[in-house]
Amino acid sequence: MDPESSRSIGAVLREARQRQQLTLAECMERTRIRRKYLEALENEDFQTLPEPAYVRGFLRTYSTSLGVAPQRLIDAYDETVDRADASGERVELRAREAPPGGGRPRARRHTGARGLIWALVGLAAVVVVAFFASRGLAMDMAAASGGVDYFSR
Repeated sequence: MDPESSRSIGAVLREARQRQQLTLAECMERTRIRRKYLEALENEDFQTLPEPAYVRGFLRTYSTSLGVAPQRLIDAYDETVDRADASGERVELRAREAPPGGGRPRARRHTGARGLIWALVGLAAVVVVAFFASRGLAMDMAAASGGVDYFSR
């Protein structure tokens, strides 16, 4: 029997961190997960954590950074959530702020680049229109002056 399977999620994470003599601050830097979320994982304070999808990602990232197999911890978390649902306790699911870094939707990350691309497309359109407008103006002026094209010299 695997010793990790008999210990709680928080105990496995805390012991792995302490075995490597890492502080929560160091783990926060490694994983880019807020300290309060790392503490909540180690204390199994699932009410402090965001939606279950984020918790699974946190467990995967944190456990992997500590050299612990993540799937067992994720399965244990899912069982905890399922038990809470079955008993009517219902793990509170509410909208919370997304964690920094890997928690933001991808569409938001590229908003600045997308805006820059559209600005460049718009600028290119203005340049093309201005070019053809100036050529049309030059041709109109040449026709008005009796066929002499002063702009082509």
